[in-house]
Amino acid sequence: MKPMKQPAPTTQPQPAKTPPKKYHPRIAKKPTLSRHQIAADLAVALGLSAHKARYVLDTVLQAIKARVRAGHDVELRGLVKFSVRNVKARERIDMVDVKAGLKGAAVRRFTVPAHAVVKATASPRFLGEV
Repeated sequence: MKPMKQPAPTTQPQPAKTPPKKYHPRIAKKPTLSRHQIAADLAVALGLSAHKARYVLDTVLQAIKARVRAGHDVELRGLVKFSVRNVKARERIDMVDVKAGLKGAAVRRFTVPAHAVVKATASPRFLGEV
């Protein structure tokens, strides 16, 4: 009986184990654009300092927030429309105890108060350009 051959030692390093992904493996993580990146683009486009560009962007965002909080619709034509709608109060049932499998768990009823909801809708023109 012949002795078995030993595999030749590999000189290539073994690949490092990759850390577990924090998002679903089939859904690619999309890059986001931050407020600071928008301000940097404004600074370059308008020839402003980074500080002044952030001030301009913050002022515009504060104006939009103030109008929406006052209940007005805000439309940035060709980009997005922020609309405010009022939701009526409604009764809900808390099913947490029932889902946990607790025997004899009481179903709790509570009322969700009326409140305003802000909805952002992308412009059809913007969606067509994407």
